[in-house]
Amino acid sequence: MIGTPLIWLNEETPLIYYLGWLCAICAPTYCLCSGYAHFRQGQKNGLTFKKRIKRCLKFLICYWLVVLLVSIIGIVFSSDAIPGSLWNCLANVFLLSWSYTGIWWYAFVYLIYVLLSRKIFGAVEKRNGRVVLVLLIAQFFIVEAANKIIPQYISSHWLLVWIWERIYYLLGARLLCYMGGMYIAQKNIISAVKRRLDRIKHSNLMILGILLMLALVLVVLDKGILIVFYTFPVFVGFNCLKMNDKFSRIFLLLGKYSTYVWLIHPFIYRNAFPQITQIWIKLRFPVVLLGELLIMSMLVSWPLNKMSSEVIKKLKI
Repeated sequence: MIGTPLIWLNEETPLIYYLGWLCAICAPTYCLCSGYAHFRQGQKNGLTFKKRIKRCLKFLICYWLVVLLVSIIGIVFSSDAIPGSLWNCLANVFLLSWSYTGIWWYAFVYLIYVLLSRKIFGAVEKRNGRVVLVLLIAQFFIVEAANKIIPQYISSHWLLVWIWERIYYLLGARLLCYMGGMYIAQKNIISAVKRRLDRIKHSNLMILGILLMLALVLVVLDKGILIVFYTFPVFVGFNCLKMNDKFSRIFLLLGKYSTYVWLIHPFIYRNAFPQITQIWIKLRFPVVLLGELLIMSMLVSWPLNKMSSEVIKKLKI
């Protein structure tokens, strides 16, 4: 265990364990946000082939800059795994592998969703929303069940493992959240909830209270498969919070650098480069470590964001 938890629920389980457990909604939330944004873009004719390709290129420029930075750090710190062989490096560059860090699997998923966004937008817009949601939930449980069985039969065949991993990541919880985000946009659910909350004086407290109660239910049930469904009330609740200008600016700033923070942060805490991880863990306490992780990731993100903006501007993407 990294850090020194301050609050323990019992002799074996610190409170921070469940906070981390609930944070498993991060990837589903990215999918949900993407689906919501893509539906809004589709309503404004923003899903043309040209615009989708530009969106992919913008993301890849950010991604490639991080791959380059991490590879240079790997050479400086004499890492065996990063950049590794020329094939290993190129496989990570072109998203054929995510051996640098496992969480980069979402880069592949995001790009596929961007490319397919026009088709998925059309399906959501033309089909009965309730039927689509039922089918999405059904495929989620089917894919999760299949992932318990299939890997043990194909473990000796690397190509089948490679193919199944990508099928699994594209379907299941990811597809449920991506298309769920589109459905939320289509039905204007956030606007509808906001109108109801406008009549409530302390609506922020009510939202946070509901989210806390739902989190406690999940903790009591202790079923990881259900966490994906927590993503939806968190997304809607967050977008219904009433924020002053200061908080709005903070979240806009975090949003601006969020892609880079996601791509960079595992190299600080996952011991890919022990020299960096040792600096990070000196603060000991998990909450402080989380703050330090965010600050370190943001500091690295700032120059990378400047560089990618210049590249995108010069290439006129």
